[in-house]
Amino acid sequence: MTIGKTIFGLLTAATLFAGGATALSAKGDSDKTAPPASDFAPIQRYAIAYDRPRDLAEFYLSEFGLKTYGAKIEQLDHPTNPDMRVMLITIDPIEDGSVNGVQWRFDLSSNGGMWRTETAGMRRKCSKGANPNEWTREVCP
Repeated sequence: MTIGKTIFGLLTAATLFAGGATALSAKGDSDKTAPPASDFAPIQRYAIAYDRPRDLAEFYLSEFGLKTYGAKIEQLDHPTNPDMRVMLITIDPIEDGSVNGVQWRFDLSSNGGMWRTETAGMRRKCSKGANPNEWTREVCP
């Protein structure tokens, strides 16, 4: 069984299809630009705060039945606010009939050393449809 199948086995179909790692550095990765928030379907954002952004990643992945093992976690500069960060969590590939990858985007702010999520979104890489293997905010067919 591959890691992708193991990870997907932990996800519920309702979570993936419904519209609904690397250590993070103190500074964002200035060589990479975060995809726009509009490319992600909004998901529930929780009013929680942690002292490390990675702890937020672990919390959100646990909400989807996952762990950070096997996930690529990146922290990037926020495109409009230098006091914020963008955290991307990517699981790609996922070996499934309709979803090949999942990515979450979180806009993070820090206040008093505690990080919290300001916006949260998710997109998928579908294996079927008009644009297979391209990121979409739409539910996979």
